[in-house]
Amino acid sequence: MSKRRRGHENQNQLGSDERPRLRRKHLYLVLDDWRKGFSIHKIDADSFDSDGTGAAGHLPEPPALRFESPDGGVPHSGVFFTALSSKIFILMNQRCALVYDTDTAVLAIGPHSPDQMLCGFGITVPVGDNRDMLCALSYQFFDKQHSFEAMSWAASTGLDELQCPTHGWSWESLPAPPPTFSHNQLVTSYALVLMDAPSS
Repeated sequence: MSKRRRGHENQNQLGSDERPRLRRKHLYLVLDDWRKGFSIHKIDADSFDSDGTGAAGHLPEPPALRFESPDGGVPHSGVFFTALSSKIFILMNQRCALVYDTDTAVLAIGPHSPDQMLCGFGITVPVGDNRDMLCALSYQFFDKQHSFEAMSWAASTGLDELQCPTHGWSWESLPAPPPTFSHNQLVTSYALVLMDAPSS
């Protein structure tokens, strides 16, 4: 084979590898669609037709993840789902969270929910430049102060590296944001507004 032809083939191979690959978009839908718990369905966003007739009424089987909720007096009580970047957090009262990574399909153990946080009664908002922090406002009942918490990925401090992980998700309690809420007031929706940094 001539050097010229070989060089041309190598150039074509490099050119094809350097082309940006389009990443498919997916919607993850959480449903309490079975008696014992929840399912997370992965839906290809490109499969929807503009007229809405595509795969209407049909969810892909099997689900990406099926999760059995803890037993309790009220079905599925104390379970709360929220998303941060490519991760879906399954938060539960008095238990460690589960973290489902949609990029890798890995299920990991997450942080224990703070004692003052009631999962399922509140809102969560991803914040930060890279959406790397999750703020949670949890409603308290019986005239208790609402809980305001922040969860982020951080280095573990003051721990023996041989005994404990060096990094992980952790919660931090924050001062309650203004305005303070009375026992019968709830936040039912929110909006995020991107603001330019002040010039110096």
